[in-house]
Amino acid sequence: MCGQLNDQVVSYALRALKRLEKRRPDQAAVAVGARAAAKIEGEGRTVEAIVDVPASINGINAAVEEVLKREKPDFVQIDYSLEDRTAEKRVLPLASEVKAAVLTALPFGRARLFRAVRGKEIPDWARDFSDSWAQFFLKFLLGDPRVTAVIPGTSNPEHMTDNLGAMRGPLPDQDQRRRMVTFIEAL
Repeated sequence: MCGQLNDQVVSYALRALKRLEKRRPDQAAVAVGARAAAKIEGEGRTVEAIVDVPASINGINAAVEEVLKREKPDFVQIDYSLEDRTAEKRVLPLASEVKAAVLTALPFGRARLFRAVRGKEIPDWARDFSDSWAQFFLKFLLGDPRVTAVIPGTSNPEHMTDNLGAMRGPLPDQDQRRRMVTFIEAL
């Protein structure tokens, strides 16, 4: 396992490892950070390797790249959003190459994207695939074939309902995704 250090990821990884245990009993975990390793070992799993947690997003991406190259994990979790596309350069292509599933966190850039579009209407050209800004941001990620799942994270039922709307209707194609990037960069 590699990616964000939080209890949700560790819980997800442990559930995934339990499911995989039946098919691949020799599977070991790779953890980013000692905290994740301790939780995984506390569940009786073997931690094959621990990658130190870097202080910057570039360092985190470098650590994820290292794990992808060396360990070829089943999945990784990365920060990826319309405003932070750092992972597009090397992490996403490498994950695709090693056939690792990609879970994306922080799809709204810690709400920075919502602040950037506050008071603005969704562009007419995006109305075919988005009914809200949340769906616009989520569908950008879902439209990337290398992304397996997006983790928006909310405790607000209205936001959750809106986020689920991103699973309905068409996804933006590559030209529309480029247009989305241009739109956000121009704000």
